[in-house]
Amino acid sequence: MSDNNKQSHPIDFNDDGKVSIKEFVIDKFVDFVLIFVGLYAALAVENSITASENKNKYINDLTKIREEVLSNNIESNTIKEFIEYHSKRTLDINEHFLNGKDVYHSIQTINDISYNYNAFNSMDMSIFKNKQILTKVFELYDQYDKTNTLFVDYIKNSDMVSKYHIIKDKYNSRLTSEDFNELNFGFDKAVALKDFNIKNADECLNLSNLLIDSINKELSVLGVK
Repeated sequence: MSDNNKQSHPIDFNDDGKVSIKEFVIDKFVDFVLIFVGLYAALAVENSITASENKNKYINDLTKIREEVLSNNIESNTIKEFIEYHSKRTLDINEHFLNGKDVYHSIQTINDISYNYNAFNSMDMSIFKNKQILTKVFELYDQYDKTNTLFVDYIKNSDMVSKYHIIKDKYNSRLTSEDFNELNFGFDKAVALKDFNIKNADECLNLSNLLIDSINKELSVLGVK
């Protein structure tokens, strides 16, 4: 029988037919290495999948934040329009009490004006790679809170002034000295807070432009057009 036809054994045996300890150890070591390599490969695949999922989630969060900020820009501009409207109206009512100027009776609600926070509340901060963008996001949404709070206070003050105008002019009721004190305070407050409200809304627009620019650059780096 030729050497090519001889059977080969994966493990050598001693003369007594027992397995060689050396070969047994080598064989088990190879098995261990193969198991370790398999586990490492599985972990590498799992980490790769997680990294890919986090990247997609990060891109999705950035995109939604950008869309929400663009939508909130409309609210900032609307706030500025309302402030201008109510400021002029308050001055007109002041002229009505001083000089009898005719003013249309109106109390305007603000239920339809508010900033959106859905994307902000749902974003996953733990996967935000660009911490500078995350800082800008928090800075902008904090400014939203400040702007909305002062804006609501301004409109409530304007409605209070309008209320006294309606009481006096439409219902021909006499105002008390206490009413006039509150009315005069309302006039002064409207003048004092107008510029603060406008500046707040402008700051929202400024911060939003900076944030959107940063997000666009980050998405470009991530390969998103």
